[in-house]
Amino acid sequence: MRPIPLSLLLLGIVLGVGLRAAVRDHATASETYEDIYYLPPPAWLPVMSLGHDSALVDLLWIRALVYVGEEFGHRGEMRHVFDYTEAMLSLEPDFETLYHWIASAGLYQTSEVTREDLLRTLAILERGVERMPDSGQLHWDLGATLAFESSDLALDDAEREDWRLRGVEHLMTATRLGAAPLWMVLANSSMLLRVGASERAVEHLEEMYATVDSPETRAEIQARIAAIRGEAHAEAFVHEAEQLEEARLGEFPYVEPNLYFLLGPRPPVDTAAALRDGHGAHAFDDVLEAWADTP
Repeated sequence: MRPIPLSLLLLGIVLGVGLRAAVRDHATASETYEDIYYLPPPAWLPVMSLGHDSALVDLLWIRALVYVGEEFGHRGEMRHVFDYTEAMLSLEPDFETLYHWIASAGLYQTSEVTREDLLRTLAILERGVERMPDSGQLHWDLGATLAFESSDLALDDAEREDWRLRGVEHLMTATRLGAAPLWMVLANSSMLLRVGASERAVEHLEEMYATVDSPETRAEIQARIAAIRGEAHAEAFVHEAEQLEEARLGEFPYVEPNLYFLLGPRPPVDTAAALRDGHGAHAFDDVLEAWADTP
């Protein structure tokens, strides 16, 4: 067998390197982004995780964040945002951050948001509020979505009004739980007044007055109550609220105003009565005798 000339060998190497580079450049130029969802149905995931639900959720959470970034970068439709969300919730239904995430990812997309997107977002948020009713953030997300984000996608005025009223209820709850800014007290009352619910508006303003620390916001609340009910009613309410606050500071200064409303004034207790009546040392005599007679 004759040896291959060195010149031909060098030529072959050069041609091979050149062809490899050309093939690589062609593959890169022809490569297209594909929006592909690889996960099985959510019902399968708890089985496939083999008991490592949290670890799988962590991986899916990272993948979902990367997916959204890729979709924004390629101006994609973000079709699988809800699929990733449902997959993670099937493994960890109390993943509160995920509910907060879908409130944005479900409605802020590169393409036109549809009514189906809104309804799926609302359904997930409602499940979150049902599971975690004490989460002010979830009430805020659901309330804001119903009251502010849903208007253009309602079928008619009746549905739009129903969504707004439902949203205000959740926004008021978020305000009570301290998850809303101070101005939300006044915004809630404005939305209630807009639909003719003046009594609910006043109740909310009066309820939140004692929990607000800002003198400016308190003055605005008082002015709003006066505009609805009259100056005399507003002054009487403020006077009563100040008396209640004074009583709280004197009796339970370490208790929040909302809790003090439930506790009420400290009941008068005569601590010397039991000793004076001869019951102090023998308060449990009857109980001890009953135990002694038990076989």
